[in-house]
Amino acid sequence: MTRTGSKGLAYFAALGERIEARWRARGYDDAALPPIAEEELRRRPPHEHVSPWELAQLGRSPRTMPEQGSAGFGQPPLAVWGSGRMYIELLYWLQAMTDIHQHSFSGAFAVLEGSSLHTQYRFRPARKVSEELHLGRLTWTSSELLTRGAVHQIRSGPQFIHALFHLDHPSVSVVVRNYQDEGSPPQLGYLPPGVGTEHSLVDARLARALELYRMLVDIGRVRDAEQIVRGIVSQADLMSVYLAMEAIGTTDAEREIGRRIRERARKRHGAVIDTLAAALEHGEEARRFTLLRSRVTDPDLRYFLALLLVVPTPAALRRLIAERLPGQDDVATVIRWLAALAEMNAFTFQLDAVQLRMIELMMRGRSFTTIVRSFAIAEGAVTPPDKANLRRVYEQVKTTRYLDRLVAPVHRS
Repeated sequence: MTRTGSKGLAYFAALGERIEARWRARGYDDAALPPIAEEELRRRPPHEHVSPWELAQLGRSPRTMPEQGSAGFGQPPLAVWGSGRMYIELLYWLQAMTDIHQHSFSGAFAVLEGSSLHTQYRFRPARKVSEELHLGRLTWTSSELLTRGAVHQIRSGPQFIHALFHLDHPSVSVVVRNYQDEGSPPQLGYLPPGVGTEHSLVDARLARALELYRMLVDIGRVRDAEQIVRGIVSQADLMSVYLAMEAIGTTDAEREIGRRIRERARKRHGAVIDTLAAALEHGEEARRFTLLRSRVTDPDLRYFLALLLVVPTPAALRRLIAERLPGQDDVATVIRWLAALAEMNAFTFQLDAVQLRMIELMMRGRSFTTIVRSFAIAEGAVTPPDKANLRRVYEQVKTTRYLDRLVAPVHRS
């Protein structure tokens, strides 16, 4: 009987040795590793040779595991092979979404189990406040559905900024990587509209001060807690101010603290505080969707939530919906998804039968006049008050966040 995980470890040992031999021939050039790793992952795909569940049984005998590093990406990560220059690990993903981030290392990843919505971004820097805080403009460039067997290169720095929304619980990735690129920039995380941060560089004393703030809030000493963030804002640099704003929660009492702290910070640092506040609001929205995901068990609904959160253009949104369920009526599918999410109170707005019918007709490209006629056929003659109400719903749908991209005209090039 073979030892638990030994077949999988043998596969990864062979994979790692092939990649390292080819990389060694290129003088261990960091830029050469991603295409080599991608080619080898495609040549003998991991999902055809190993089981993530068999490899998880390595936990039965920790002393015989390959050497494990400190936890970074993954929930958890599991190293399955390593050398002095590079290593291979499995990343088990339980949470829905990774932050938008860049890397300080190079390599490639493959989807071993599950599926993910993979989104890439571009960051145009405008101001480097410090090593841990960069300001600029973050823009969406592409989104794609990655299924079992998909492979993608990883390049360090801002040339590869991405996020993954994992659709299955769990999803599992194989990552082939070096330890760190020579001279690589910080491993920044990003939030729209354009804030890049590296929390690991934050001073431990500031981190402790913010932990004290949270402790005081949690035990009800809100006024005492506010004194901590007031002190940070009045004395500290912009990154510290950002972290103080980030630490403030969303309870009614803390919302008031946040408002006062932003006013104080704006007097000291100017309009840049509005950019930081907008980024934190986006982060809060992403966290809300991530928490919602834990209540959603249908992978298609998770996919739809991910699209609504990250895909900004109507054409890309409709294309990705159609790709998920080829051959089906994508408009009818969207209405079914919206109705299911509305029943779960997923949105900050309500959706009734009239609104859902309005969205369906708008997605099919119907004009307002044609929409009124459709309601008249279904319900009988539409009176002037009814027509005015339909106009109100029509305009409301066009301007409601998330719905606006669904009903916008799609211009295909």
